Amino acid sequence: MHTRLYIIINDSSLNMADIDAIYVSNFFGGPLDGQLHLNSAITSLIPDMNIPIVRVETACASSSVAFNQAIQSLNQFSNVMIIGVENMPDSTYLDPTDAIAMAADNAIDYQNGLIFPASYALITQQYMLKYGIGYNVLEKVSYRNH
Repeated sequence: MHTRLYIIINDSSLNMADIDAIYVSNFFGGPLDGQLHLNSAITSLIPDMNIPIVRVETACASSSVAFNQAIQSLNQFSNVMIIGVENMPDSTYLDPTDAIAMAADNAIDYQNGLIFPASYALITQQYMLKYGIGYNVLEKVSYRNH
């Protein structure tokens, strides 16, 4: 992970000395890499800087929320870096399917077999019933977006 973070930081068009704060978004660092405190990993790459580094974890919305937080912080900082990083390796900590399920209601949904694909299928069925659409409409959406 350190190598990837180093590449991300050095890919910025700004000089690192110009960065006033960093927001790092990540969901799987803990369950799959055993690294929840990515702030420290980033700090070790830029040891001479004394800036706030905030990890944002909101499952699938992590990068969007980090972006939102960075925008809100612009009244306090001039240059804010946002780093979004995910890695889904062959984990020795947790199966990736179980890690993804951590974003759902584990106590009720996941334990009863309602994994994300099944959940989205049920939502789609209800949407189709409510609005009276057929599969052909969804096929067009899929075709257009791929």
